Amino acid sequence: MTKGDAVNQGQKANQTGRSFEDKVKQLVSEYGFESTQKKYESKYSTRSKTDVYLPEIDTVIECKYQGVSGTADQKGITEIANAIYTLNAKRYIYVVGGPHWDTDRGNKMYSFCKEFVDDQKDLNQLQEILVMKYSEFKDWISKHQK
Repeated sequence: MTKGDAVNQGQKANQTGRSFEDKVKQLVSEYGFESTQKKYESKYSTRSKTDVYLPEIDTVIECKYQGVSGTADQKGITEIANAIYTLNAKRYIYVVGGPHWDTDRGNKMYSFCKEFVDDQKDLNQLQEILVMKYSEFKDWISKHQK
């Protein structure tokens, strides 16, 4: 892989990630929610913004799309831990999408994220953390529509 290939791969990942965020924003809009972003100071950056924030139900949604196998799926635990330590919201939802999450490795990483959440004793400011595949999120948001 050349340096140019790596840049193109990174650009493509950013593009598909934004497309997935847009898909989630469109879905929440269809159920009557207005979405925005919430600024916060993460453990590793002073200028962080959430992917999606639903102020009406004080819910932060982090969107992770992964089309192919790779170590990007390991970011889930870090994202969830960061939310526990830094976010001030009622609920945090980590939504994964893309073909990777239906592979053996993707399912293992998805299950690992859910286990990690279940093992947490103190959520600090958060009252609830949910880990969902996009299909599960569609069901969840339909039950919480305005």
